[in-house]
Amino acid sequence: IDPLNRGLEELKAAAWITGRRRDQNDFRANMPVLEVDKQGRLKINPLAFWTREKSWEYARENKMMYNPLHDRGYASIGDEPLTTPVKEGEDERAGRWRGSNKT
Repeated sequence: IDPLNRGLEELKAAAWITGRRRDQNDFRANMPVLEVDKQGRLKINPLAFWTREKSWEYARENKMMYNPLHDRGYASIGDEPLTTPVKEGEDERAGRWRGSNKT
């Protein structure tokens, strides 16, 4: 989060785009497509209405590269020490910052 915020500040960004989807977890279920972040920048969530299945379908159809960790059970990939594989039945972000509160 800190590197992202530093980068946005250094670039004096007025807006930024995320890859967040509503189906990722309950917290994001009502996420708007457009919102304003805590620093007053426009935050755009163009994939808000996509599903995990739709995302992978699009990637396959367009022969997009993806991180091979996905093939090893890592549904959501962050930094190395704080990302773990997701267990069956967990939401896809369960492996990120395991054991702490997430948003």
